[in-house]
Amino acid sequence: MSTSLSQYKQHGLPDNPERYGPSLAHIITVENNQDVVLGQAWLAGPGMLITCAHVIERFINTPGALIAKFPASGNGYTIRELKVHPKFSRAADQLVRYDAALLYVELRYPEREANPLPVQFNKTVSAQQEVSAVRYPVHLGQFTSSPNPLAQIGRMLGPLRKNDSFHILHDLALAPGDSGSPIFDGQTVVALHCGDTATLPGLNLPTTSIRLALSIDALKDLGVEENLVTAERSAFWNVARALIAFIVMFFVSFAATSIVVNGQHVQTWTIEKPTLLPVQVVLEKPFQSYRFGDPVTMTFRVEEPCFVYAFLAGADDMPVLVLPSFGEKEMLTPDAPHTVSTVAGSRDPMKVGSKPLKLHVFATKNSEFPFYTSDKANKVTASMLTRRILKLGKDDPSAAWHLVMDMPTAEEIPKFVLDSVKKNQPKAQ
Repeated sequence: MSTSLSQYKQHGLPDNPERYGPSLAHIITVENNQDVVLGQAWLAGPGMLITCAHVIERFINTPGALIAKFPASGNGYTIRELKVHPKFSRAADQLVRYDAALLYVELRYPEREANPLPVQFNKTVSAQQEVSAVRYPVHLGQFTSSPNPLAQIGRMLGPLRKNDSFHILHDLALAPGDSGSPIFDGQTVVALHCGDTATLPGLNLPTTSIRLALSIDALKDLGVEENLVTAERSAFWNVARALIAFIVMFFVSFAATSIVVNGQHVQTWTIEKPTLLPVQVVLEKPFQSYRFGDPVTMTFRVEEPCFVYAFLAGADDMPVLVLPSFGEKEMLTPDAPHTVSTVAGSRDPMKVGSKPLKLHVFATKNSEFPFYTSDKANKVTASMLTRRILKLGKDDPSAAWHLVMDMPTAEEIPKFVLDSVKKNQPKAQ
């Protein structure tokens, strides 16, 4: 049975809920050599997961005992840091207030490429409005092995108490282990499921059908930011990449041998509304013409003076600096493009390989720089560098700019094929 987009919206479901599967996780710990699921979590930004504070409360001082496991891929990641909502508390009436926590993880592929769930603040959610929860349920145990998350439809019932816009009642049929599930209004996450009302004896509520949620607006105090514009822009690039590539290659056929790729292969923009003019990354020849083992030379061009940093990152999440070396700065100016053909601090040339690589380019007018001399010895990951860059951009968004783009890749031709080609080539007369 097919479901139209309008039907999804009407029932409070996001269009195609399955697409959020890669962004959903279980929070687990190990007890007696068995995985114990504590609750649900979901991506709100690069390396950032949201869950309920009560889910991780007893691990506040030992976050390394927690694992975020993504059912879509089966990958698990140790929690490196966590932050509980500053107003989190347990009241005398047993109500858990501001039940939210932010978890930091160092993600690998494919989770590192997963889009965060759409977040938009200050939205009005009315009583009796249809909403939905999307998650991988754990209470079904052995009775389900669904490869896709399951969506539950229900309604918002209104605020828990007068003059409290953060704590909301709903009737979604969620179970123990579902705490932390995102609740959608059909477009964005509007609330976080926190639990049932069975532990609130003073409320006299029919606890078999009424449950508690926390408004998404409460996540502002955890440093979570709106990302709806970013998500829409990322989706646009995913759909339009082929068309853009065609247009670029059309102009390449009438141009010189260089090609500007800052639009063709952009994956994500992570600093919203930057006023700093963008950096152009120019390859020496058309993107699709590279073969395995070809040297790669790239030129960075700026339209206003700024510091530029660039590093490569692959599936192992270990960064390879391109510009500049650890602990150094590189001020570029419009009249002096900077060309690089080797990795920073080395004479080793950059070459096309068969494994996908991303090039992170970060420009800023801020004299503070994101790469430290100790980073290499401390094995700082690309995800950690990205978080550091995002923080600089957040602190001064008017003077920062960041993009992530694909690097050329090509399949390696086996040696016996090359030998065969050489053997069968006609000899010069």
